[in-house]
Amino acid sequence: MITKIIFNLRMVEILSWFRKQKYRTLRVLTSFVLLLNALTLGATAAYSQSMNTVGFEGAASLSDLSLTNPMNLTDKAVLPGTDVQSSVYGNVYLNGFAKTLGASFTVTPAAPIPVFQISQYGQSALNDGRVMVTVGEYNANYNLIYNPQQNAWDPAAPMPVKRYNHKQSTLKDGRVLVTGGFLPLEDYSASHKAYLYDPQTNTWSEAANMPQGRAGHSQSVLSDGRVLVAGGEAMRETLDTAYIYDPVSNTWSKVANLPVAVAYAGQSTLLDSRVMLVGGSTRVDGEWRYSKKAFIYNLTTNTWTYVEDVPTNYDSVGRPQSTLLDGRVLNTNSQGSYIYTPSSNKWIKTVIVPAGFYPMEQSVLPDGRICISGPDGRGGNAAYFISFNTPPKLSVDNTDQTVWKEDGRGVVTLTGKVSDVNNDPVTISATIAGITKTTIVSNTSSSPSWTLQWDLNSDKLPGGTYTNIAVTASDSAEAVTSTYTGLITVNHAPNAPTNIQPGSFSPSNPQMIATGTSVLSWAFNDPDAGDIQTAFQVVILSADGKSQIYDSQWVVSSANTFTVPANLINRGSVAGWYVRVKDSKGAVSNFSPLAYVRINTMPSAELTSYTDGQTLTDNMLTFTWKYKDADQQAQTEYQVVGTNDGWKNWAYNSGEIKSGSTSHVAGPITSGSWNFAVRVKDGTEWSEWSFRNNLMLPNAYEPNDTFEQAFFVKMNESYASAITTATDVDFYKYTAKANGVDRLTLNVPKGQNYNVHIYDSSKRLLAAGIQETDIPENVLYEVTEGQTYYFKIFGVNGGFSGSSYSFFLSSLTLRNDTRYEYDNNGNLIKKSSTAQSQ
Repeated sequence: MITKIIFNLRMVEILSWFRKQKYRTLRVLTSFVLLLNALTLGATAAYSQSMNTVGFEGAASLSDLSLTNPMNLTDKAVLPGTDVQSSVYGNVYLNGFAKTLGASFTVTPAAPIPVFQISQYGQSALNDGRVMVTVGEYNANYNLIYNPQQNAWDPAAPMPVKRYNHKQSTLKDGRVLVTGGFLPLEDYSASHKAYLYDPQTNTWSEAANMPQGRAGHSQSVLSDGRVLVAGGEAMRETLDTAYIYDPVSNTWSKVANLPVAVAYAGQSTLLDSRVMLVGGSTRVDGEWRYSKKAFIYNLTTNTWTYVEDVPTNYDSVGRPQSTLLDGRVLNTNSQGSYIYTPSSNKWIKTVIVPAGFYPMEQSVLPDGRICISGPDGRGGNAAYFISFNTPPKLSVDNTDQTVWKEDGRGVVTLTGKVSDVNNDPVTISATIAGITKTTIVSNTSSSPSWTLQWDLNSDKLPGGTYTNIAVTASDSAEAVTSTYTGLITVNHAPNAPTNIQPGSFSPSNPQMIATGTSVLSWAFNDPDAGDIQTAFQVVILSADGKSQIYDSQWVVSSANTFTVPANLINRGSVAGWYVRVKDSKGAVSNFSPLAYVRINTMPSAELTSYTDGQTLTDNMLTFTWKYKDADQQAQTEYQVVGTNDGWKNWAYNSGEIKSGSTSHVAGPITSGSWNFAVRVKDGTEWSEWSFRNNLMLPNAYEPNDTFEQAFFVKMNESYASAITTATDVDFYKYTAKANGVDRLTLNVPKGQNYNVHIYDSSKRLLAAGIQETDIPENVLYEVTEGQTYYFKIFGVNGGFSGSSYSFFLSSLTLRNDTRYEYDNNGNLIKKSSTAQSQ
């Protein structure tokens, strides 16, 4: 192989010797080449007929491409040579490549270039997917275009001038630019000419001359459509100069020189618009020295920068070279293939082409395939199409989302875009809480959107938050992963409120409620632990549940109660109500069941005893009344109160008595003018008061001016009477209920100073209350259970008043408080106890 390389590189010296020394021999050689071309074209026709669907993938072996024995190629065809060689290449190299690069690929043999074995030619992929080869070596001049649909090479117009070791590129407008090369008819000098080929018209035209002639240079089309030409050789010296051609203005401009003079290097334009130049050879003292160096040209800064060397043990590194659609760089020679990743500045060595094949040129087709061609090692030429799988590109929308199940809805959604330059169907998948969702996206060359969804109704995602979710996109050959970094809050809507009060769920048996200003209440319940209510909505409906009476709308509140506006529902009417709530994430519950209520009709009590202004002869009063209730509810309670100061105070209060009785005995009541009122309750609410006014009562306690006339009273009841003259005194007696201390509290009329004396059963003085004017008396004294005790109330210095005094008897309850004091070591140093009355 090294001999072959040297032979190709030094062809200029060999042909020059033929031209100067052996003209006849050269003519014979030329005739032989033309004859062989004709024979080969015939073989190609037969080959094309057998090439319908050919190719192999993965570990399959390459086919025998012998032009003398065309055959149908299958994925089980063998390599040239032995089955052992085939097995090694198919099973080791291809599988090794797939594992090493983490990518799959397909190699498809094409019809061979139908001429005698060639080298030092030009090749580029046309914009319509065909491939053009320009050949000018061995004093020949012919051009061929490969049609992939017919798997055949068709002739094209030859170059205006024969040349070899030239370089060609397809411009963005579809024309082909051919530059430089050695000129066999001009003493093999390096040409500065440039030509443009138009595939539409199959014609050539001359472009602006290069500033400097060259051959064996490198060339690539820049991102902006211009063309960079770098290095090469001329006058038996390698060059370090570089120029850019502008096809719009048809002009050349010089750019920064290469770091080293180099010829026969690989060159391609990266996706970020920079240009990478790899390997090549430098002539030093008449000898070729090979390079493993790689450097990148930056158009913005007009500078060249070294990157990682090619990791090869062989000297031969250079063209052909291409930039793949995924941004990696493929550099191929007979010893192997090298893949460079710009982002990591790393090379990987692998084997793609079969043994014996010598790759000379390669081109990237618009669909991303690589057409690689060169001598097949048996006197012919081979061409292959290599399809690298480009992994899909995946994007994920990281928008936060909060979802919940409400009225049958609630979906967690991941979405984004995916693209695949190979237009492979891509499978998108992701897993949340152990539940995996998958979708297949087609037509991926147009970057369609993808969507994965988890339905809370069927997928049962636990409540909580989810982030950093891995999303995988696989084109069946390679997979890429992107991460959803947003925040998904899976929230379960609150349950419908429970403990609905008041109300009955039966419309035929509504719960009675007190008034139109009733308070509605409910309990909040949420399946997500710790969640809270943030709002509620109460709706009140007609009895049939069809007409809306009131809607509170959403009330922002954590309260579980709602006061119905006054007079919203008429008394005696039936209505239904329900409530729904929101949780802290805004999720809405279902409405509670419809609860039916009936607004109570207020009961009434009509007093039937006494008449207003009546003068009574007894202060033991018996009140009677008539109870009425439109809802036919029975009386459950009543209350009788009285006042002798114009309702400033209740001088008499029976308290709320649970009873259905319609009569009540009150008394004895102190003398004077009194107003009384009674109210009743129907089990739901109290009636209005019914009044009896200006009843004149005698003094029921008189005469009680001596021990013998003392009026018997009970403990824990209020009594009222009056000191009506300067000589009037009032005696009372009672029986002690238990051993202990009793207390007598006496409230005196305003401006008066009344005292009280306490006596035992033997009428001996036990205690006395002698406070000053307007100060109540509060007398404590010791008693014995079952004994009778007397007390006397009188005005100091003959004081008296038409206003009543009042008193109250009770037993004293003592509370002992004990204090403990400790030193710093925790030792008890003091204990004290005090007794306080309650």
